[in-house]
Amino acid sequence: MAMKVFEARVFNREVREAMRLGRPNDTAFDDTWAETRFVEIKAMSADFARQIAERRYPADQGFEVEGIDEA
Repeated sequence: MAMKVFEARVFNREVREAMRLGRPNDTAFDDTWAETRFVEIKAMSADFARQIAERRYPADQGFEVEGIDEA
């Protein structure tokens, strides 16, 4: 099966919450993580692309994968 290109939509909920409330961002991540970022991932399927995204951007560090789309 050939690799496909997917686009993951990712943001950091802790940074987003700090920005929304006007609090200082005391996370290890830049303020720009409050906005959704589009990250290219090569995988065999959307399910595998989501698994890759969730490993790269772990939920226990505040990241959320909003969705995966084939590019």
